Amino acid sequence: SSDLKLPAASYVYDVRENKYLGYKDQFTTSISPARAKVFALLPAPIKKIELKLDKGEYREGEEVKFVVSLSPEKLKGSGLAVRLEIFGPDKKIIPYYAQNLISDTGEFEGMIPLSLNEPTGTYTIVAGDIISGLKAKKTFRVQSG
Repeated sequence: SSDLKLPAASYVYDVRENKYLGYKDQFTTSISPARAKVFALLPAPIKKIELKLDKGEYREGEEVKFVVSLSPEKLKGSGLAVRLEIFGPDKKIIPYYAQNLISDTGEFEGMIPLSLNEPTGTYTIVAGDIISGLKAKKTFRVQSG
């Protein structure tokens, strides 16, 4: 194992494990050959993730507009990342709708353009913070029309 000394005390996360390690200026970690460690040093702990959609029902070909936000405000300027995944009515992930979003403000805005022949039914959108592993989930319906 190795002792790591940080330039200043920070809220430390093990990103690969999505694990909060605490507010520290030093910590010990084990290092394995060919296995990189990734740590995030933040000015505040990530408290919550929120996901908002512009509406709950869409028609084929429309855009699903969303906003994802991480709090608290002190995280602004920290270079945060969110993974967005969409699951269809069959509960399977739709890989071509997945997105990795990066923001310095803690807020992520975007849209998902539904296809003109999108299957009808209930979809689930999941936004997950890359550092902490916190997730937010919403559902929306697609109707023909």
